[in-house]
Amino acid sequence: MLYTCGSSSQIAVNGLSALGEFAKRAGWAVVDEVYDLAPFDVPRRTRLGWLSVERLLLRGSAAGLLAPAEQEIAWHLSDRSALRMGLLALPAFAVYPTGRMAGGGAAVYAGAAMPDRGVGEGRQL
Repeated sequence: MLYTCGSSSQIAVNGLSALGEFAKRAGWAVVDEVYDLAPFDVPRRTRLGWLSVERLLLRGSAAGLLAPAEQEIAWHLSDRSALRMGLLALPAFAVYPTGRMAGGGAAVYAGAAMPDRGVGEGRQL
């Protein structure tokens, strides 16, 4: 599952394209692509695109989430904490390839279904 946020549909589509390339290099199949045009500081719970992503993850229709950075989903610190806890409670993974951590590597949050390929450059938290 790919997700991004953008100020225009062109920016969002470009972001999804880059995420799709990352997924392809990692050997992952993309089951859906979703974006929101809401500003970053709009809570994720009020974004229609994000709510679609959550439903697919909860149903198990997608094994994981690929988004540019955690802040594109949850801008405020308290919302990011809630997002992390929610993702960790799911049998799914989340990878943020441009959400670099100190020391390099993509930020990775894993539930029970961590992919076995494509995250070697990442860091599990």
